[in-house]
Amino acid sequence: MLKPDSPFKNIPSNTHPRQAFFLDGLRHAFEIADLAFSRLAAGLPVLLDAQPKSALPKSFAPYYLDAWAFVDAVDRLRVLWKLQPGAEGIPDPFNPASIDSDLQAIRKIRNISDHLAQKADQIVSLKVSALGELSWVTVYSLDPPAMKSAFIRPGFLHASVNVQLNIPKEKLHVYGSVANILLKAANHTADLSFAHSRLVSLAQFAESSLEAMFAKGTPVKPYGTDMFASCDLEFPEK
Repeated sequence: MLKPDSPFKNIPSNTHPRQAFFLDGLRHAFEIADLAFSRLAAGLPVLLDAQPKSALPKSFAPYYLDAWAFVDAVDRLRVLWKLQPGAEGIPDPFNPASIDSDLQAIRKIRNISDHLAQKADQIVSLKVSALGELSWVTVYSLDPPAMKSAFIRPGFLHASVNVQLNIPKEKLHVYGSVANILLKAANHTADLSFAHSRLVSLAQFAESSLEAMFAKGTPVKPYGTDMFASCDLEFPEK
């Protein structure tokens, strides 16, 4: 999503620390969202291959780990984008109001997850899963169209469960061989594929804008970034 030489990783050292802080936060949100989504999109088609072989995993936790990590990172990015210095000057369709509107479904299902215990009665009455229901479309071919719809509904099952098949009705946001990844929590559904495609275009806009802004300033060395260190521990002999 971000370029290897992204300006997010080369912030000039004369940048105000508060602005650098927001740029760092945005960078991390972009990176975590991209990693979580790419792992999710790579893993879901494997389930369709495993199903006829009776080789489905014993737990679907890895898929939900990535789905909810994506949701969390996207919502954090939404807030940082809105509160960053100079946000009021960002043009359409990337200004905070447009991004906030496009990512409202992400915000709503994150609120469900954050207040799961408080909303338990509502969730139980809807006969849905505590982890949410994850569905997607695996795309084998676009022309001619050859696709398969699948879903995961984790947790205990009621005597009757209402599950709606994932049937794309609008533009498909295809990533690899997967499209239309939906996460439903309580009575809210978020299109993760749409959110990811929105983030890709936002990242491109942000990088282009930063490069232009940094080019106008006095050339200086960038801040250092991503420190890693280790040390050996020595213990006195008894």
